[in-house]
Amino acid sequence: MRIQRLLKKSLVSREIANMEERATLTNGYKVHRPYHSDIKVNSYTKGTAVTPQDITATDEYLTVDQTKEATVYVDAIDVIQNKYDTANQLTDRISYALKRDIDGAFLAQVANATYTMDDADMGGSSGTAITVITSNIVKLFALAEAKMNQNNIEDTKPRYAVVTPLVKAVVQQSLIFNGFKKADDGLDGMFLGNGFMGRYMNFNIYSSNNVLHTIVLTSTAAPTATNTVVVAGVTFTFVSTIGSTAGNVLFTDEATSLDNLALALNAGSGAGTNYVEVSAANRLTLNQAGVAATSDSTHTVTITSQ
Repeated sequence: MRIQRLLKKSLVSREIANMEERATLTNGYKVHRPYHSDIKVNSYTKGTAVTPQDITATDEYLTVDQTKEATVYVDAIDVIQNKYDTANQLTDRISYALKRDIDGAFLAQVANATYTMDDADMGGSSGTAITVITSNIVKLFALAEAKMNQNNIEDTKPRYAVVTPLVKAVVQQSLIFNGFKKADDGLDGMFLGNGFMGRYMNFNIYSSNNVLHTIVLTSTAAPTATNTVVVAGVTFTFVSTIGSTAGNVLFTDEATSLDNLALALNAGSGAGTNYVEVSAANRLTLNQAGVAATSDSTHTVTITSQ
């Protein structure tokens, strides 16, 4: 008898993150990375005095304040009777789960990016997401690189793009359609395990299921009984009386109903009153997907996941 293999996502953060501070970091430590104001070049007149420029420094810190754990219990009976090494198998799962958590947190930082692109950059409407297809994928990467260059983002080190499996498929199809016999060396299985596809349009391309996704649920009125919201396959049902069914969300006025939905998605306060907690298996599903929700207490709930 053998235990089944754990299905794993490809994790990419360790391949593209700067790990130079790793050896010195401890909980509560701050990485100090100040930056100076820019320097102006002035015209000079021979024999005249010059005025030194007042250069200022701005402090920026990365605070190490996250401590994670994953604890399991293995009974002595299991150690004796199981034909496989239960503790060793679970250690592998724990290690992977922690790495997956790091991967999601790392890739979620795209939400803090200074520069972004939307459909307006492709000649479409501002504020609209880009629909990636084979006919525009080259333009998308070319314009992304152009925007980086226009904003003086250094090009002395590799540039990376982390895409979803569906965008990866578009890249592959684009290369095939443009006359390549194969999309990249990744198709030959040379880079299995870390999501690396190869180079494309001056980017090192990685494919990941941990890419941050954002969905905005917009309402126009208060929900009614039996209205449902499904997130990562987990169903939440609006009800007028809270009851005891897992996934129930109490609806009243529009704003409060959306607040209750966000609480239910986040496993926030009010369990048993504002919502009924989902099953342990469904909560694990939501946690593994990195689901988080924010209500604006009026008309929208913003749901993010990895």
